Amino acid sequence: MHRQPIIAVLVTVALSLPVAAETMHMVSRESRGEFHGSQRVFTSPASQYKAVEFCDRTYWVDPFSVAWAHWETENRRAITIEHVTDDGWRIVCHAIEEKVSLKDFGIEEHYASYYNRGVRAADKRRTITRLQAAFSYLKKNKSKEYGLVR
Repeated sequence: MHRQPIIAVLVTVALSLPVAAETMHMVSRESRGEFHGSQRVFTSPASQYKAVEFCDRTYWVDPFSVAWAHWETENRRAITIEHVTDDGWRIVCHAIEEKVSLKDFGIEEHYASYYNRGVRAADKRRTITRLQAAFSYLKKNKSKEYGLVR
C-alpha cells in the first residue's frame, strides 16, 4: 500500500487549516488582587465578536463581556487582560474598562440591564442543562427503582 502520498496529503491539509485564535481573558480582581471572574477574549477574529484596541493591541470581544467589565468596575473590581501560562496568570493590559462601550457594538441599552439580561439567560441555560442531566441520570440508573420503567 502507498502510504507516502496519503501522509503528504494529510500534512498539506493540516498546514492549511486556520490556526485557532489565542485565548486571553478579561479578568476581574478584588482590591487585594483576588480573582473574582473572567470573560474570554481573542487575539484574532472570532464569530460574533468585534475588534477593539486595548494597550496598542487588537482583541475581539463580545458585548456581554463589555457590559460585564463595566459591571465589575462599578463594583470596585479591577479589570485586566490576562493570559494563562505554565506559571499562572500573566497581566497583558491594565484598565481596559474605559476603552470600549456597548455603543461600539451599536447597542444603546445601559450596560447594567444588558448584563443582567445576559446573566438571566445564562442561568436559565444552566438550569435546563442541570435538569436534563438529572433526568438522564434517573433514566439510566434509577428508573426501575422509582417505577418509571417496567
